[in-house]
Amino acid sequence: MELLLIFFIETYVNLYIFMEKITEREKIILKLIALGLDNKEIGENMAISSHTVKAHISSIINKLNAKNRTNVVYIALKNKLIK
Repeated sequence: MELLLIFFIETYVNLYIFMEKITEREKIILKLIALGLDNKEIGENMAISSHTVKAHISSIINKLNAKNRTNVVYIALKNKLIK
């Protein structure tokens, strides 16, 4: 039981640390990914290039230790990082 509690605490602490490292712009992009927008649409909404969007998404993937953009949304929704 104690090991399970330690695991959950470590998981939430790690996610909190990741979210603290994610910039405000990355948080907006994360929400737009969750809405189903592609890189071009995100870029148009934020007035940035799709190349810049791709760089932000790569950064988010690395910070959340995710496999891809779908996994990023799964992690964020599962851990209530976005609604």
